[in-house]
Amino acid sequence: MKVLYYDNVIRQIDADNLERKMINPIRKGFVDFGWFYVQNVVSEDCEISETPSLSQHMFVHGFYEKNNGVITTNENYNAIVPILEKIQPDIIVRIKANLYPNTPQVYAHGFHVDSNIHNIMTAVYFVNDNNGKFIIKDEHGKKIEIENRKNRLVVLPHGVHHTGTTCSDTKTRVVINFNYICESNHPHYEHYNI
Repeated sequence: MKVLYYDNVIRQIDADNLERKMINPIRKGFVDFGWFYVQNVVSEDCEISETPSLSQHMFVHGFYEKNNGVITTNENYNAIVPILEKIQPDIIVRIKANLYPNTPQVYAHGFHVDSNIHNIMTAVYFVNDNNGKFIIKDEHGKKIEIENRKNRLVVLPHGVHHTGTTCSDTKTRVVINFNYICESNHPHYEHYNI
């Protein structure tokens, strides 16, 4: 299994605007990008025992759900369109952002897969630079760490166990998770031979 990842996936001005919108969303005295608190990052059976339970929380922002369509403002959704243009999903299943608060050291959350749908792909876009990681397990159980770099996109096929981490060098680690389906003419489909 080969992990696809792309650096500088969108124009720098778009990456900067997206980071500003999501991490410093106060404009003209009000917040125009809301986050919702979630007590658990992954289900308890996936949690890594070495990670303190106080570090197993995050904030989320939904962009899109298959059954409901766009679930954020048009302005917020339009900010991720440049990423969607790179991914070129045939069917979008879900798009959501995760914001992980700073912790004294970097902690992993727990290995999981995003969906049981057979031909679903997962793409993770890194919104900001930090010392957090994205970790996958290959088919032999070997862990592969990918550094968190602003404007990097990681693409995984169905069934790859992965986890994110917290960060300790910035206030937050922010990623956008895209779950989508590829048809047979999609370049990711050919690469992974689903």
